[in-house]
Amino acid sequence: MRAAWVSYIELDTIFTSCKTETQVREKLNGILDTFQQFRLNTMYLHVRANSDAYYVSSYFLPATNAKKFIEAGFDPLAYMVREAHRRNIAVHAWVNPYRIGRNTAFAVADTPTFSDSNGRYYYVPSSATSQRLILNGIRELVNNYAIDGVQYDDYFYPTGVLETNTVYGYESADYAIYQQSGGTLAIADWRRAAVDSLISATYTIVKSKNMTFGVSPAVSADATYKNLYANPKKWLAESGYVDYICPQVYTGFEHGSNPFSKAVEQWLSYPRHSSVKLYIGVASYKAGLLNDTYAKGGATEWAQNNDILKRSILEIRNRKIPGFALYSYSYLTPDKVVGLSKTNDVSVAKTEMQNLLTVL
Repeated sequence: MRAAWVSYIELDTIFTSCKTETQVREKLNGILDTFQQFRLNTMYLHVRANSDAYYVSSYFLPATNAKKFIEAGFDPLAYMVREAHRRNIAVHAWVNPYRIGRNTAFAVADTPTFSDSNGRYYYVPSSATSQRLILNGIRELVNNYAIDGVQYDDYFYPTGVLETNTVYGYESADYAIYQQSGGTLAIADWRRAAVDSLISATYTIVKSKNMTFGVSPAVSADATYKNLYANPKKWLAESGYVDYICPQVYTGFEHGSNPFSKAVEQWLSYPRHSSVKLYIGVASYKAGLLNDTYAKGGATEWAQNNDILKRSILEIRNRKIPGFALYSYSYLTPDKVVGLSKTNDVSVAKTEMQNLLTVL
């Protein structure tokens, strides 16, 4: 599995720069050209980032920047699936299930929501109404499109917002009903059980169409468990949740607290069910990065080396891990990324990509 993510930010760049459907098609074909150039066989395409749709949906409003094209009859997802399959590239629909963003106009009516301290809104994971909406959206995708799979990434409950032992107003009624029916889970574990329920139900829907379902959590499974109330180690260890886990190991080899090799080894050490694959997410966006802010001792590693991605892929293969994903596709051609020179050494990044190509 040789994959890359195509984010909604990259899609928006296309939709805002194009005036005609023909121009959009040419830009989307350019994405596929890059995938072929780097011999990638799987695309994680962002189809719903903030309760908005980059496809024709009966549940979610069209994404702002794609709206005029969708309303004129162009379906970005259908087009990408068709053209990608012509090039033997699989397309997985990448979805953020709970996230609504700052614009509450995209929140589906009568579905419970809550907000964090920064004015970002989310569907309530413990709400049966929220889960029904999200699952209906997944059914729509797998029923209406010839996609090859579905992926959730690292957004569950927002990090740093919910206290472990506090019951908040938007969840209090459901939690009280749970307790009155004999439930004994503490509030934190009850939240995790709600996320487990969505993951399991999504898996069932996706597998009914013989497609693939996976999750790409942040690099620290323990932090995800503690702060986001999601349990990727459980999904890795048990059947019926996912086909794969692809942790985002976005660190270099000299990272001060969690270097690449250590992080990969940690994920390999977790119990894994025979039906679940482990892939590794790799940070193509850091090629040539001048200052990796949280890397401590390895803060300038990406600017001083031009073979980190190559070494990462070789290590993944040496450890018999069957695949990887690059975040994100646009950084494979760094000279085309607007404004990249402000944060990255573009010359180093270009050499990094040339070296990466030698092992793809």
